[in-house]
Amino acid sequence: MMRRGIYGLYYSAARCKPSQPHYCPKRGIQIHYPDSHRSRPVVKLVESYIHVPSEIPYLATTLARLIDFRAEETGDRVGYVIPFQGIRKTYAEFKVDVEDLACGLIALGLQPGDRLG
Repeated sequence: MMRRGIYGLYYSAARCKPSQPHYCPKRGIQIHYPDSHRSRPVVKLVESYIHVPSEIPYLATTLARLIDFRAEETGDRVGYVIPFQGIRKTYAEFKVDVEDLACGLIALGLQPGDRLG
């Protein structure tokens, strides 16, 4: 369960160490966790495939399959919104954009296993 800490940053109550401040190098601040969550039980976190603690199990599927599934099941629903750019796309439109991007990368000569940076 995520809780809002000082400066509006989120942290996991299960990993909370009230006695030790956490330094956030990106923001250049120290975050002190409140003592109010000491009575909560500690949740054992498992490691995901990218070696990051997670309470959510890894899904054995690909991003392409998830996009296809969402476009087939709820293609007419809004998939994402980027308000500051005025972009609003349905899942079906998002799938078309993804396929266009894939075709463009193939046209540039990229092949499976190549990395973009």
